[in-house]
Amino acid sequence: MIFWFHFLRLSPSYQLATRFRANGLNEEDKQRLPVDFDDVLKTYDDFGDVWASDYHIWTRDKWRKLFDANIVMPQAKTLGLLSEGQIECNDQLETNLKLYFEQYRPTIGYPMTIIMTLPIVGNKKRIMGEVELILDRYEGFIKNSPPVRPVAKPKYALLINKVRDRVIKLSHQIILTKASYPDYKMWQIAIRLKLNQAQTEKIKLFEQQKAAAKAEGKKIDGLFEPAEEKMLINAVMGRYIRHAYLLAENAARGKFPCIDERYDANGKKEKTFFDYPTILEMLKEESIRRTQIDDDD
Repeated sequence: MIFWFHFLRLSPSYQLATRFRANGLNEEDKQRLPVDFDDVLKTYDDFGDVWASDYHIWTRDKWRKLFDANIVMPQAKTLGLLSEGQIECNDQLETNLKLYFEQYRPTIGYPMTIIMTLPIVGNKKRIMGEVELILDRYEGFIKNSPPVRPVAKPKYALLINKVRDRVIKLSHQIILTKASYPDYKMWQIAIRLKLNQAQTEKIKLFEQQKAAAKAEGKKIDGLFEPAEEKMLINAVMGRYIRHAYLLAENAARGKFPCIDERYDANGKKEKTFFDYPTILEMLKEESIRRTQIDDDD
């Protein structure tokens, strides 16, 4: 789920929705509104301002509402383990017991539950025999217990498809790097992210030789420019950037990970666009916010 959150931060449509809900849009923003902006607003109303807090705070407030089913299938749950000779209850056991009552049990609809201690003494057959004896004592309650309720679908769920984690991560890293270093060329971003190193090493060497020759006032005509390598890097980076755009814009419409093509009102493919200055501004604000939190701690 973490990348859904982070790709919403990159989405141009979601940025428009954030501004629309906060202060309204200027004329330039209105010209950029997508035809399905209402769908983006619905996602925004659920996910909120994803730049307002970091992921861990956001997920604490939003996770259950967005990604948890209302009632999940009840399952046996281990609350802790007492080692041989242990006398006192450990902190982890107390924590797990509290979490069970406050967080897990509400999600399964408060079903009839047996809480037991299970000494691990003897073989598995003997231990299971004791469990059966305990269940036999409550056989009447078990027979008369209500049927298990079907698992409700969450409001949002990750799509099951062939979009690989590597594509998602690299696409995200490229956009952040491009925003953070606006003067970088594609091959420089590739070097920073260690992509296509066979090609980038040739480009890097050429650029170093060109810079050295220029500094010494020498001609650079004799240097071999790795044009094919640069074309390959540009093509690879362009593909990742396109994937990042589709991941971000589909995420803003409640679908992730999804690289389905997007089309405008005239049926043409939307142009890839990222508001890099805004992304950089938000990154800087977040860095300042984190620094202030660290100082307070």
